[in-house]
Amino acid sequence: MQSAVRFVAARGIPAGRIGLWGQSFGGAAVLLAAPDLPEVGAVVSDAAFADVRPLLNGEISLRTGLPPVFTPGLSLFTQLLYGLNLSVIPSDQAVGRIAPRPILFIHGAADPRVPVEHAYRLKAAARGPADELWIVPGAGHVLSFDVQPAEYATKVLGFYDRALR
Repeated sequence: MQSAVRFVAARGIPAGRIGLWGQSFGGAAVLLAAPDLPEVGAVVSDAAFADVRPLLNGEISLRTGLPPVFTPGLSLFTQLLYGLNLSVIPSDQAVGRIAPRPILFIHGAADPRVPVEHAYRLKAAARGPADELWIVPGAGHVLSFDVQPAEYATKVLGFYDRALR
């Protein structure tokens, strides 16, 4: 994320006028990165998780057929192989450090992969006075744009216009 922000800044976009956008794991990634990127003026996070650990049981079972008892071992394997410690990346702990820069949280109400409760947790943990939450009725995981393309574009572009002027 740092490299992307540096790339944009090197092309003349001033600090405070750079926006981040991400979906699902990318949505969580922008929330985790933004506190340490003062050049970023606003963040849009679509279908992010508040904490990945509870989701791992279902995801591991879905992809491998293994029961949840294997989750701790796979988490350890992830840390040893990739250096990724899943216990230190709860997005709901990072969002409070983004303020006063605004965040737009978007989430599908019918998301089967990352339940909509995660969006409510993220919004509750955020500290910015201009933070927004948009729950899209009937939208599944990262399908909010597909369900309401015109409103999605209007909300995201309007949010960036207000936040990054």
